[in-house]
This record gives sequence, structure tokens and C-alpha cells, in this order.
Amino acid sequence: MRNLPVHNFSNKYKDYRAQGQNELALNACKAKIHYVKLLEGVHDLDAQGEISELLIEEEMYEEAIEQAKIGLEACEHENSSAIKFYCVLMRAYQGLDQTKDAQTYFDKALSCLVHHWGQLHPLHSTIYNIMAFLMIESKSLVEAEYCYKSSLSCCSKVLGPNHIQTAEVYMDFGRLYLKMHSKYEALVNFQAAYFIYQSYFGKQSIPCANSAFHIATIMEDQKRLESAAEYAQIASDAYTKINGQISDLSISSLWLIISISYALQSNKTNEHCNQLYDILLKRDEHYRELEEKEGLETNEDEETKERIDHIKEYLVATVILNSSRNLEEDKRRNLKSYCTLVINEEEKENDAEVSQAFHHLNDEDTTNGNYRYKKTTGIYLHSIFNLLQELLQVT
Repeated sequence: MRNLPVHNFSNKYKDYRAQGQNELALNACKAKIHYVKLLEGVHDLDAQGEISELLIEEEMYEEAIEQAKIGLEACEHENSSAIKFYCVLMRAYQGLDQTKDAQTYFDKALSCLVHHWGQLHPLHSTIYNIMAFLMIESKSLVEAEYCYKSSLSCCSKVLGPNHIQTAEVYMDFGRLYLKMHSKYEALVNFQAAYFIYQSYFGKQSIPCANSAFHIATIMEDQKRLESAAEYAQIASDAYTKINGQISDLSISSLWLIISISYALQSNKTNEHCNQLYDILLKRDEHYRELEEKEGLETNEDEETKERIDHIKEYLVATVILNSSRNLEEDKRRNLKSYCTLVINEEEKENDAEVSQAFHHLNDEDTTNGNYRYKKTTGIYLHSIFNLLQELLQVT
């Protein structure tokens, strides 16, 4: 009987879940529970826990509560396995906006943990993190801060201040403080996480890149531009190496570099703009090839497409602004007038007009790199004009 196909199917529930095939994972869990009970006469608590968590992921909170309570009955509440089911009940009741019940099972989870493994155990941090996440979802940010403080205290005492799980709590703390508009505290926590990640994984890693990106963004806001540029470059290098040039994270990090570079009046600003513009063209070509040659749908939503188009517009505008930074007042007025003429009289969706603006001003004010924008249509000059109006402050 152990060689029946159902045995192989039931043991694949974790694989199905990892692949996002939740329906198959649920069926496999149920088969495993039935199979184990038939052969060994016991209830499979791991599979029961998986069912509860899968139902939470599907936001089927009532069903998750029912399955978690079945698990509690099976382990008779006193087993350490009950902690998992208490955590599921926390999440389910919070999902139903029944905060009081969620708090009850939070207390029970902590009590069970202390009973079995004492006050100093890494699971304390996990339970506090779950509760903090639930508090954030319900906009109770002060309560979430308390949970993260407890989680961080546990990690520091039990695992040590330089443990990878401690870094994860620092990242959670940083994101919470951003929501609370406390950028200084957020920066302190992101930096603490960064140095731990750097010692574990090195700079060329996604955890390091994520923390570096947050640090650069906050430092740019604080006008600490030189330091911001260093961290932005670290993030960009890692994202590009690991995820590729055309990934969203690579694009976002290079866009951040351009923003900082422009503020620093760096002579590399146009170079960065040209680099990102070329990457966006490659990205567009990549998606076209997938659709045409392989018949695959990109599933790119309209919001993403609009965001990419806006980045292209701002890249063109940034090159204009950066190249015209030292132009005399009358030449800047001519540049604005030219854009006005194109918008009001031509109404063209052709970015070649932007490059030609430099030619009308003075050949010596142009750079060869600007003319790459002639090759691409679909860049709306309206937003470019608005940006020029705002940043050049020409009336």
C-alpha cells in the first residue's frame, strides 16, 4: 500500500505550494492526512498546518479557523505544535477584523512557547513579527512598533546582534518607520540591516541591494547626496548582476542614480540617462519578441506601461535640463518657447522634436548622445514641457 500513487501525490504538497498551485497543495495535504491516519493511526499535524496556512493565503478566513481548530484538537492544545495553529488563528481573526480574538491567540501562542521552550527562543521573534504585520495591516502602527521592539530584543539576546534574522527585523523596523514618516529612525535601521547583510552575503546580493536602495532614497531626501550616490550604485550593481538590466529593480535603482546625479550636477547625468533609455528600449524589444516569436503574454498591466512611458519622458526632459543648465537666460527662454510651439501648434507625439530643439539653440550646446531619442516615438512632450516649466522656472 505504501507504493500507491496517492502516497507520492500526498508527499508533494510542499512542492505544489512553492509553485503557487494552492488547489493541488490543498488536495495533496488532505490525501496525506487520510493516508497517514490509515497507515499509522495518527493525525498528520504538518499537513493540517499547511491546510490552515493555505486557506489564510486564499483569504478564506472562516475555513482557516475551522481547520486550525481541528489541528488544535488533534494535538490536544498542549503539544508544541499548537503554536503554529495559534498563529494561524491570530491571522485569521485579524483578517476578519476581530482584533480581540486575534490578541487572545497571540497570548496563547506566547504562553505555549514559554511553557515548552522558555523565554529565550527564536520563535518569540517570529510570533511578534506576525502580530506586528497584523497591526500594520489594521493601521495600528504604535502597537506594531512595540511588537518589533520585542522581536528585536529577542533576536539580539538569543541569536546575537549580527544574526541574519536580526537583520530581517531591522528591515521590518525600517519599513514601519517609513510608514510612520520617521525617516531618521528608518535610516538607522536600514543601515544596521545593511551591515549585517554585507557581512553575510557581500555587496552583490539582493538583501544588501534592498537595504542600500532604502538608504540611498532617504539620504537623497536629506540632501546627503554623495553618500546617497554610493548606496544607489551598490543597489544598481547588485540588481543588474542578479536580475538583469531590464528588471524593474534595476530600472528603479538606475532612475534613483539619475535623480541623485542631477542634484549633484554631475557630468555623468546625461550618460546615465542615455544608459537607462537604452535599457528601456531593450526591455520593450524583449517583450515584443516574447509576444511575437513565442506567443507569450507579458501580462504587463497598464499602470506599469504608463510608468515606463513616464520614465522615458523624464529621461528626455532631464537631458534637456542638464544640458541647458548653463545656458544664458535668453537661450533657456528660446528652449521653452520651442517646446511651447511644438505642443500648441504641432501636437506631435514625436520626441525627435526635443533633440532638434538643441539644434535650433546652438550646435555647440548639443551632444551626440541626445540624438538617440530621435529613434523612438511615443514620448509625449506635454509632460516634458511641464517639467521644464517647473524646474527652469522661466515665465
